[in-house]
Amino acid sequence: VLPKDAPPGHACHTEVVFDGKHKWPHAWFVYSGVRFQATLDKCKTEDAARRVARLLYLRCEQGDSQELVKAFRKELYQRIQTAYREVAAALAPTGQAEDDEDE
Repeated sequence: VLPKDAPPGHACHTEVVFDGKHKWPHAWFVYSGVRFQATLDKCKTEDAARRVARLLYLRCEQGDSQELVKAFRKELYQRIQTAYREVAAALAPTGQAEDDEDE
């Protein structure tokens, strides 16, 4: 669902911090004086929030503007949300209405 993570040892692995005690838990970093974050609510897991934040960091490194980085984050959030909906649909019980008719 998400693009390839940053390579091991890359600076983003230490620059991205997860704040699980915040009212809205999130992974965050500051790049060139601008703060970016990926929320637990949108990413569903701490690992995914950290990974999204690292991917944003890589975009900052590539020279993307703040607006482009935020647009990329929105795309990643949408990918995660779509994957979760697909999994939920696949796990949803089926055929219950047919079973109820036999009683």
